[in-house]
Amino acid sequence: MHDATLRLLAALRSSHPEHEAVIEAFTPLTLTRLALLERFALKHKAKGNATFPLLTVAELPVCAEKSGIMAQEVLKAMQEGFPAVRTQLDALAALTPAAVRTLCKARLSGNSGGADAEDADSGEATLAAYAAKHALAAELLEMLIAQVCCILVARSAQALPEAASIHPTETERQCPYCGSEPELSVVHSTEGKRDLLCATCGRHWRYQRTACAFCGTDEPGNIHLIFAENTPEERAVQCSHCNRYLLEVDIRKRDLSLEECQPLTLALGYLDILMQERQTD
Repeated sequence: MHDATLRLLAALRSSHPEHEAVIEAFTPLTLTRLALLERFALKHKAKGNATFPLLTVAELPVCAEKSGIMAQEVLKAMQEGFPAVRTQLDALAALTPAAVRTLCKARLSGNSGGADAEDADSGEATLAAYAAKHALAAELLEMLIAQVCCILVARSAQALPEAASIHPTETERQCPYCGSEPELSVVHSTEGKRDLLCATCGRHWRYQRTACAFCGTDEPGNIHLIFAENTPEERAVQCSHCNRYLLEVDIRKRDLSLEECQPLTLALGYLDILMQERQTD
């Protein structure tokens, strides 16, 4: 997996030179995430909840020792990838394992699928208050804790059995493993099947090709594909009903598995810019 990811990142730098700086900055974090998931992989498969989603993110156990080690490794990756803010990042090295656990628990409680606004506000307030009290850069602390939380959720999600194909119901448009929204749509296989990739846990699930990934509308002519010049395999998929869009990559001509696709998002910023410009016109 590590070698395949390195090859993909190198290919993305070559094919998307306009995003080379972003890809370079996030390469250490991408590789560190893979290494930590391998290092702290759960040894036994989990059953998960009987209801949607399979994980109750707010109730995930957070070990101070393990989360503290994850935070140290993630911080090293951030220091390598973002040298311009090295001084502010260095200050985060003072975080104790106990503090990391507390902050992770606060963020997870406000970032679970279906969490209400009060829970989310409480989690954000805890991180903001900690940053202010200890004179830390709030945005960098949030980024560090968010990365650790994603690894913790992914660690548990990877131990779950594969979820069934998803049809556009009210709740199951979200990730069936952790309840988060998708960050990427991937078209694959000779039949042109479609999977959605979770922004938090990184797992993927089968989804209807013709349905909106957000509101579930599945009507003729509802979905529009928006391409940038010379990128037919990369596009934005926009819904006429809710006006939301999701970035999509067709990997049928690429030597990629679904599990290797997450770094593709690092090279799709130009599509986000294109869609934002379209929505403001």
